[in-house]
Amino acid sequence: MKRRLWSAPLALGLMLTAPVAWAQQATVTMQGTVTASNDQQPLPGVNVLVKGTAIGTQTNVDGRYSLPNVPAGSTLIFSFIGYNSQEYKVGAGTTANITLAPDSKSLNEVVVTAYGIKQERAELNYSAPQVKGSELVETRQTNIVNALQGKVAGVSITSSGGAPGEGAAIVIRGGNSLDGNNQPLFVIDGIIMDNSSFTESTAPGGGSGFNGVLGRSQANQNRAGDLNPEDIASMTVLKGPAAAAIYGLRAANGAVIITTKKGTSGRATINYRTQFSVDEVSRLPKLQDRYKQGNLGLFDAGTRGSWGPAFQPGETVYDNLGDFFQKGKSWQHYLTVSGGTDRSTFLFSGSRTDVSGVAPTSLYDKTTLRLAGTSKMTEKLSITGSAQYLNAGGRNPVQGPGLFGGAGATWSAC
Repeated sequence: MKRRLWSAPLALGLMLTAPVAWAQQATVTMQGTVTASNDQQPLPGVNVLVKGTAIGTQTNVDGRYSLPNVPAGSTLIFSFIGYNSQEYKVGAGTTANITLAPDSKSLNEVVVTAYGIKQERAELNYSAPQVKGSELVETRQTNIVNALQGKVAGVSITSSGGAPGEGAAIVIRGGNSLDGNNQPLFVIDGIIMDNSSFTESTAPGGGSGFNGVLGRSQANQNRAGDLNPEDIASMTVLKGPAAAAIYGLRAANGAVIITTKKGTSGRATINYRTQFSVDEVSRLPKLQDRYKQGNLGLFDAGTRGSWGPAFQPGETVYDNLGDFFQKGKSWQHYLTVSGGTDRSTFLFSGSRTDVSGVAPTSLYDKTTLRLAGTSKMTEKLSITGSAQYLNAGGRNPVQGPGLFGGAGATWSAC
């Protein structure tokens, strides 16, 4: 009886542990060669990874790999930069020769560098970062210069203020002049655009224009801010010598190459987008609320005449600074119509922007209309044309200390 009682648990234990031991031993060593589909040459440095695990290796200089301890029935992932990843299901065999196809999207990426000339990024020997139009739209900025903030290394964006429609200065790799123009050259579809209406101060890329008669500064707009963000296909930033080599001395501060959208063949499509935003002053300086207005400049330590008499209990204390500001509102509307045939395409776009600022009576509005078309005359000849209407204006309060400018004010002739 004892032998039978001992044998039953032993048999049961063997039955329970047998599948575990079998699962642990069901591994194989996979090996093979990875080649490129376009030239059948071996690819060194290809990552070979067991899906869902940390088991992996890389191919050697001959494109060969050997990966031990691969669980049966698992999946191998072969990945390499510039090629499409491929998966392989491990079966009964231990050899897997893989062919990777080039990733046409990454290899054929082109960059517009100058005069509408397109070049493959891999062929460029200088930095030419590109920002797609969809990335600019996602920022929800009405000024495309502000939309570049934080998207390109070495590019500094400075807004002249918070009033509606105020300009923005762009400086690439720092300023070259202390009291001159540090703005890069703007080029739209091969046509140079003047963006120098933003008047700079002695600090590179900062400040607004100065009105010498009133002793106050007045906000200026930059002309690139008049463009419709929905019209832009891409923006390429050329820095330093790369820009000067193409456009000459005018691009000594760099260049911003803007490529606009063209129509697409097929049935006409209509896209409409609108957005609404509210602006509000987040912080205000803390003011004293114990004394009334006193006599300016007649300070008396004994009577405190400069502060005025103290507020009486229950007397109304007005918040003139807080009551001055209001909530700013912004409405933006964008409409795009595109269509055409295999030989001719068209694109029509329109936008309308209405902004009221946080300061009373501050307003800004912008209207843009654009019509572009492309016609393929022959296999080697095509004609592209576009026409654009821009109308922007606003009303902003003057900025600064006042008529006499206070201490340290600088006067200049108009």
